[in-house]
Amino acid sequence: MPYTISNGARIYWEERGQGEPVLFIMGIGFSLDMWERTVQWLEPHYRCILFDNRGAGRSDAPWRPYSIRQMARDAAAVMDAAGVASAHVLGASMGGMIAQELVLSEPERVRSLVLGCTNMGWLWSTLPRWRVFRGAWKALGKPPREAMRIIDTYLYHPDTPARLREEDVEIRMRWLPSRTGYRNQLLAILTWWGTRWRLHRIRTPTIVIHGEDDPLMPVENARSLVQRIPGARLGIVPHCCHVMPADAPERTRELILGFLREQPYRATTGTIRP
Repeated sequence: MPYTISNGARIYWEERGQGEPVLFIMGIGFSLDMWERTVQWLEPHYRCILFDNRGAGRSDAPWRPYSIRQMARDAAAVMDAAGVASAHVLGASMGGMIAQELVLSEPERVRSLVLGCTNMGWLWSTLPRWRVFRGAWKALGKPPREAMRIIDTYLYHPDTPARLREEDVEIRMRWLPSRTGYRNQLLAILTWWGTRWRLHRIRTPTIVIHGEDDPLMPVENARSLVQRIPGARLGIVPHCCHVMPADAPERTRELILGFLREQPYRATTGTIRP
């Protein structure tokens, strides 16, 4: 199994497919396995590089606090381990926050940017609906499967087939985050100063994709990002909440693949950093 070391932590990563590289950055508590549906669309056309954030999946969960910037450095370390100097970057939820820090700190490493169901930092954003906080409180202390089904009420659209929700529960059960890992990822989000005053510096082609009915990360956050990122495109997905590849797979695939195919081709040879 491939691991790389970043700031004292072992970070687990995988790759699938061939072509221009796409780096996938997942959200809080989830392992890279939750990208499965998206990777199925992309691996026939792209080299998909996936990893578990510190605190999740097969990566280490150090007890010391994490930061979003630190996890962006983890993402860069995975690119180095894969021998990739630059890649298209796809970040979802917390992964979108990490992707913002990556493109702002190392813009030459990001060929294009896909931000899904994310925000610019909670201090500057529209917060979740109050019922989400009630649901999270209700889930505390419950067995994992029961807690997931409570939280999933806010992650998935009511019209999403139960079969897809159950598939995702089984995927998440394989690699449950430790209390330390989940706590430290949550603290990284809460202590992140955000990017509101820096977004104007992004010159990378960007699309912001968001579920229209997302109660966890209200759609107003996507509009705010697009207003501040020069030239950014907005893709609102109707009848969709937080987990877009399950709620609206066809529209999500159309937006991501369509955007990536519009980007100028860049050969992958000679991309290994010295």
